[in-house]
Order: sequence, then C-alpha cells, then structure tokens
Amino acid sequence: MSVAGLATGSGAMSADRRATYVSVILMAALTVLAFASLTLGLEAISPGTLWSVLSGNETGDAAHIAELRWQRFATAAGIGAALALSGAILQTALRNPLAEPGVIGLSSGAALAATLVMLATTGYVATWQISLAAIVGSMAAVAAVTLLARSPNGVQPLRLILAGIAFSALAGAVITAATLVGPPHRLPRLLVWLSGDLNGSNWADLRLIWSVLLIAAPLIIVTMRRLDVAMLDPISGAGLGNRRGITLMLSLFMAASLAGVATTIGGIVIFVGLIAPHLAHRLVGPVNRRRMPVAALTGALIVAGADLFGRLLDPPTQLPAGLICGVIGAPFFFLLMRHRNG
Repeated sequence: MSVAGLATGSGAMSADRRATYVSVILMAALTVLAFASLTLGLEAISPGTLWSVLSGNETGDAAHIAELRWQRFATAAGIGAALALSGAILQTALRNPLAEPGVIGLSSGAALAATLVMLATTGYVATWQISLAAIVGSMAAVAAVTLLARSPNGVQPLRLILAGIAFSALAGAVITAATLVGPPHRLPRLLVWLSGDLNGSNWADLRLIWSVLLIAAPLIIVTMRRLDVAMLDPISGAGLGNRRGITLMLSLFMAASLAGVATTIGGIVIFVGLIAPHLAHRLVGPVNRRRMPVAALTGALIVAGADLFGRLLDPPTQLPAGLICGVIGAPFFFLLMRHRNG
C-alpha cells in the first residue's frame, strides 16, 4: 500500500474513532435527559423511588407517572431521530443544505393529509391509517415542491425553499378551512396536535415511531454509499456506478416516510431536520455513514429536550415541543441562509 493510501486509511480511522466518541457522548447525554424526564415534573420522583420502579418494587402512583413520562420521552426521542434522518437524507439527495421536512413542505403535506383523514372519518381512525395518509401526503408534497423548484439548470436551492414556503402556506390554509367546517368536538385536540404537543403519548405511538426507525435503518445503511456518491456531480456519480434516479427516488421515499410518521405522532415539528444534520456535519464531517447516526442522536436530544423544557417551564402549563423547536430553529435557519448568501 502506498504512503497516500496509508494516510487516507489513517484519516478514515481517525474520523471513525471521532464519530464513535461523539456518538457515545450523545448517548450519555440522552441517558441523563431520560433520567431528568422521568424524575422532574409537577410530581417529582426521587432517584431512590425511580430505582424501585425500574426494579419492579414500586407499583403505585410513582410507577404510573414514570411509565407515562417514559412513553413521552421515548416517543419524543424517536420523533427527533426520524426528523433528523429525514432532513439529512433530503439535504444529501437534493444537494441542498437548507432542505428540511418542515421548510420544504413535507411536514405540512403530512399534516394536511392526516387532518383530512381525521376530520372526514366519522368513526374511529386507526393510527396506522393516519400514518399511511401522512406518508402519502408527505410524498405528494416533496414531489410537488421539487417540480415547482425545477429549472433548466436543475432544482435550485432558493427556488426549493420558496416553493416549500408557498406549499406550506397553502397546506396551512387548507388545514384551517378544514378545521372550520370539521366536527367541532375534534378541533381542540387537532389544534394541539398540529402545534407539536407530545402530551398524551402512549405505547402505540412509541412502538410506531421506533418500528419505522428500525425498518428504515437498514435501508438507510444500504443507500449511505449512494447518498455519498450523490454529493458528487451526476457525471462522477454515474462513473462510480450510481443510478442517481433510483437513489433519489428511494431517498425521497425514506425521507417522506420518516417525516410522515413523525408528523402523525407529534404534529408539525419544524427545523429539527435542519439543525441536527448541520450539527452532525460540524461534529463528524459530511460522510453519511458517520453523519447519519450522529444526526439521529442529535435530533432525539433536541426534541426530547424541548419537550422536557416545555413541561418544566411553567407547570402545570405545558408548551408544545414543536413551538419550542420553532423558536430555537428560526434564528439558526436565518443564520445559515445569511452564511450561504454571504
């Protein structure tokens, strides 16, 4: 092996080691956050009581409260991971660092489809039916926005953002109109859900979001190399055997599915898919096999942390996690746009 090859191998090993260290630190932070989520709140649980709950020696109110808080924390973490992965996939597949499920309209399309299904159905609507509608709505949104943003020179980043904003505004208007003519008894919960509130998360939500993540994980791993090749120009990608059209369609399907299910459970939570991949890029670089896991962990921390903050800020009032993520993410988005334009 040449000296250059040894240097390249050493650099890759060093980058892999750094990614491992960062992932371990993020998992430790998630563990601390989980502990805080289980113990803190209107009804505090002491560490000793929590240990008794976890060991099965406590079955009273504390056990019930801890169970509810665990469901909420794990669901929030899953939603954050799904949105972060969706954003990372979109940014790479569309070659646009500003792409994000909320910014380009995927979340709005998913919310619109889910809202219409919930309001149009008189009887019980299963979660999987709402999720399926949300995925279809998310896929329709990314197709419409990409088509609107297309120009003779391809999909332009600024056009994509403007098309996403326009689509989100249109979807928001249709949602508002639908809620005005929909069944009045469903409106309060619907409006809270759309704001990104995770209060009332249950085992069904937890199982759904993590099942989708587990199913998507091997697909993401398979396409990681192709996504890395997609970062090159189309000619280079074709030279390396990458079928960009197939890769793009598979990537957009995964991004839409992740965003659709996350929206089904948590409502519209924006900017997580923008912040988490960029932080991961700063921490471990652009290579997707290192960036994706770190982005998922970062997204989980952001949403779970925002949910805990909203729960503790002014109890018993609870601010939706989606609202807090929007407040945090908007300045980040403006700074990123300024940096790119500067």
